[in-house]
Amino acid sequence: MRDNMIDKIPPVPNEIIDAVNNENLAVFIGAGVSRIIGCMGWDELAKNLVTKCFSIKKEDGLLSINFKEKELLFQNKDHKKTITICQHILKQNNSENIFYKEFKKSLKPDKDLLKSQNIYDELYGLRGLFITTNADKCFDKKFEQMQIVYKEENFTPSDIDRSKLYHIHGS
Repeated sequence: MRDNMIDKIPPVPNEIIDAVNNENLAVFIGAGVSRIIGCMGWDELAKNLVTKCFSIKKEDGLLSINFKEKELLFQNKDHKKTITICQHILKQNNSENIFYKEFKKSLKPDKDLLKSQNIYDELYGLRGLFITTNADKCFDKKFEQMQIVYKEENFTPSDIDRSKLYHIHGS
C-alpha cells in the first residue's frame, strides 16, 4: 500500500519468489480455476443431470424420477453423490449417453473467457510443480501428452518431474 492506496496488483510474496527460485513451488489447481474460464462446477452439473433425469421416461412411460425425488436431489449438497445417482438412473434407462454428453458439456470453457481471462497462461508462467484435481483439459494444453500423469503407476514420488502436470483424482 502506498499513500493510502491499495495496489491494483499486490506484490508477489517473497516466499513465493524464493520457492520459484529454489524450485520448490507446487501449484495446486482446483475447480475454482476452471470456473473462471466458464467451466461448470459440480453443483451446476448435478442440477443439469437431475433435470435430465426428470425429463427421461422409463420403458413403461413413467418418468425416471418423480417430482419429490427431483426436489430431494436438488437439495442434496453432496453434488458428486447426486452426479453418481443421476449416472445410475440414466444408465438404468438406457440413456447413459445423456450423462456423458452433459459431463462433456460441463468441461467446456467459454471461448470469450478463455481468450480474455485465461488464468492458465499466468499459472504456467509460475514455473512450479503443477497438481490438479480438475477433470477438464484446459490446462493440459500447456503440456505435451507424455508430460501429463493420470495413472497412479506413472507417479513416482522419488522422481517428481516439474515439467509434468499431475492429475491426482484419476481422471
